[in-house]
Amino acid sequence: MYRSLELSKKTASMISDSKFEFLSGLELPLLNKIRMATITLVLSTDLAKHSKIITCWKSLFEKDFDLSDQKSRLIMMQMIIKCSDISNPAKKYKVHSRWSKLVIQEFYLQGDLERYLKKSTKKIQKNQKINK
Repeated sequence: MYRSLELSKKTASMISDSKFEFLSGLELPLLNKIRMATITLVLSTDLAKHSKIITCWKSLFEKDFDLSDQKSRLIMMQMIIKCSDISNPAKKYKVHSRWSKLVIQEFYLQGDLERYLKKSTKKIQKNQKINK
């Protein structure tokens, strides 16, 4: 939830900032489509969605794969994002370690926000001492 909220804010900021005019001139329905696709893609890195995405991915190959189909394209993009997301351990240790700590910090921040909103949190979201 925290990730989605932050992404929504950053996307809205990017769309309205004149420095990022590559989206200027697009109709509002298309801008909304881009925003929703961006949020969906970021959230596809959530391991809670992993099985569903993999099932959809496999189902694409049970029929004729059609990239002109919007749903098929979205699933393809989700898999590209997932592959990029798991590449972190393949990086040099110093880079991998830094990013891993940032991800853990994000989990803790999300847990803090969910506790503040009186929502249940996962064990991984409870602040604990990180071994450095």
